[in-house]
Amino acid sequence: MENIYRLKGRTENDWSWQIRKKFILYHLQQQPDSKSLAMLNSYSWTLLNSKTLKCRYDQDQVANLNRMAKHVGIYDQLHASKFKAEGKVPARAGTKR
Repeated sequence: MENIYRLKGRTENDWSWQIRKKFILYHLQQQPDSKSLAMLNSYSWTLLNSKTLKCRYDQDQVANLNRMAKHVGIYDQLHASKFKAEGKVPARAGTKR
């Protein structure tokens, strides 16, 4: 298996890396080849971006990625978001704290 740690973004935080790493490692066991590694890396970014940054992707693809996340056990962590997980929920724009 290739070194998965090379997939971590240079400025990626530990929270998102741990989520993505779990996702990739779990599914890589199903298809352990370099093509799958690249595909799973892309899937992990798509999943993370759709949940944390609210990026929009094809609904069927996101539904499939959500199922994959549930198999890994990271689905709930994604919905908690990084800010909630750290106890730092940012104020909405235009509101006072």
